[in-house]
Amino acid sequence: MTPNIKPILQSLQVRDLEDAVGVFHISPRTAIRPSEAEQLVALTDILNQKDAYEPVFLNDALPIDRKKRHDVIALLKRVGLSFKMILYCYGAGGNVGNFYFGWKINPQDDADTISTHVARLSSGILDTVPSYHTRQMRREFIHKFGLVSNMKTHT
Repeated sequence: MTPNIKPILQSLQVRDLEDAVGVFHISPRTAIRPSEAEQLVALTDILNQKDAYEPVFLNDALPIDRKKRHDVIALLKRVGLSFKMILYCYGAGGNVGNFYFGWKINPQDDADTISTHVARLSSGILDTVPSYHTRQMRREFIHKFGLVSNMKTHT
């Protein structure tokens, strides 16, 4: 790599936070097939235990298998639950997967009230979600650590 190109490539941001966040308004449904309701019962139970606008980490109620987890989330987006809710998805990137949060919303709240609560809860969630770094950041840290310590940088 030539020296002229390297600073340009390092200054480019690989991922933006907007790419990592998804907010979905899930409308309530009254008629759900029994087979679909069976897949969503764990999510319904965990959200029914909470008050409106109280976020819940949904990954604990989702299947461990990534394909099954994806299918349940797709089903949730398609058919909904028996109440209005917000589904908040944070994609950490790489092979970490997504973190899913959800909370019930009051049916009588207008769009402005819901947006205000979503913004407040979203910032709180982003403060608690673990931060993962890129390989380039890891390489730079190891290189700088090797410069100031007597340890070998490959360990």
